[in-house]
Amino acid sequence: MLMLPPFSELLKQYIQASGVTVYQLAKISGVNRTSIQKAIKGERLPQIESVKVLASKLNLTAAECEMLMEAYEMECCGRNLYIQRKYVKYLIESMALFYERAKMAVCVRQSVEVQLIRPKRKVFTGEYTIGCLLETFLKREAYGREHRGICLSITFAHGFYDRFMSLIGEMDFRELEIRQIIDFVKTPVSMERDNQNLRVLTKIVPYLLIRGEGYRVYQRYVNILEDDGCRIGFPNSILFSDYVFLLSADFKTVYLEEDMEVVKFYRDSFEHQAEQAVNLFKHSVDVIAMGEHFMRCDEAGNSLFWIEEQPCFIPMCREKLVRKVLMEGLPYREQAVELVDKRSRQFYDIKNKIGLFTEEGLAEFASTGVLKDIPVGYARPFTSEERLCLLENLYEEVAGGEGEVLRMINTRLFPISRHISVSVHSMKELSLYLFDEDEARYHCIEIEEYTLVHAFYDFIKYAAQSKYVCSKTDTLSAIQFYIEKLKIEVQK
Repeated sequence: MLMLPPFSELLKQYIQASGVTVYQLAKISGVNRTSIQKAIKGERLPQIESVKVLASKLNLTAAECEMLMEAYEMECCGRNLYIQRKYVKYLIESMALFYERAKMAVCVRQSVEVQLIRPKRKVFTGEYTIGCLLETFLKREAYGREHRGICLSITFAHGFYDRFMSLIGEMDFRELEIRQIIDFVKTPVSMERDNQNLRVLTKIVPYLLIRGEGYRVYQRYVNILEDDGCRIGFPNSILFSDYVFLLSADFKTVYLEEDMEVVKFYRDSFEHQAEQAVNLFKHSVDVIAMGEHFMRCDEAGNSLFWIEEQPCFIPMCREKLVRKVLMEGLPYREQAVELVDKRSRQFYDIKNKIGLFTEEGLAEFASTGVLKDIPVGYARPFTSEERLCLLENLYEEVAGGEGEVLRMINTRLFPISRHISVSVHSMKELSLYLFDEDEARYHCIEIEEYTLVHAFYDFIKYAAQSKYVCSKTDTLSAIQFYIEKLKIEVQK
């Protein structure tokens, strides 16, 4: 991630490059000279409006202006929080892409004969050699007639983790259980470690979505993560059915052990550690189960923040409308009607709400009547009259809504996938949804780990007041535009 220089240094650099003095800049910009001098010395931050004026008078390029504003933002909130928000934004923007890449890499399972491997050597060195050895054992475990699953207990290292996960993605592991213990940071010791938990989540999200319950992650807290270079011996292990890989701290040496007593020792150790840890996530594809779960999450909740492509229309759909649009003969139809109606009533009891959506999602609903919150095949498209009614309700919610912020996302600065949505329930749970068009179903990951929940909560709250969203006026104008279009359509 790009490390920006301090705002004071950057401003000083741009002033010097412009060839004007502080006195001249103050005169042409109208910004107090003392304020500029204190900003250059790093003694006091100017107001955001003053920074924008200075940037325009210094004739900065678009890239230079953006860098100055980013440095200012980092100075305002602090470097660690700034980087945390960038990580969350990156994950939301990239989650669908991660998923598609991982999914494309999964091959169709083939019937293959796997030779029993009995390596003559026990010690292997070199990243390439270790990678080839891992690939061989993974294929043996995945396609062999008997397998017990793979257990991972490894420190987080970008290079090795990427390599290992890419190998997993290249094979069909749907019948093979993968279990992993991950260390999360509780007391960071450096700036890089502050976002350790988010960095781990970025790596594992695609495989959580694809593998579901077949990929189980146990999370435990450690107060300090030592630098990898300070570790000695073989602190990392990968357990196969009858072998254990012991990896060095730098992942450049592996000791291969087949003694069953040793393998049993490491397996027992893994099981003990897994019992002491907690499951990082729950995976679900059942729509009714998801709805019931969120009802429970928000029963005593006082806030609900979410980001998705379409505006959230479900709370505006009362029982009568739901009965009209849900398909007849649908399994659990009555249960679904009751659930949506209860959810809509519960939604209005939540005092603090932030919802961010895109104009593309708004336009799609206005033109097609297809509601993304309802899975394909569950409901017919909404009629023009029904769409008009829902959009008028949305307009009122955006215009009024005490304690509620509904805004349109500026997708030029914050592009999000049409398949992804994110919600945070009262700082208790983070939910990541992905709609798989090929399978016509939703995947939902539910996470309760507090540092991750807090990071997403903070980001959505921050984003709602930032350059990443349109103003209230612009949001209302966009909704009104589609209301007028639908009025013309209804009158025809």
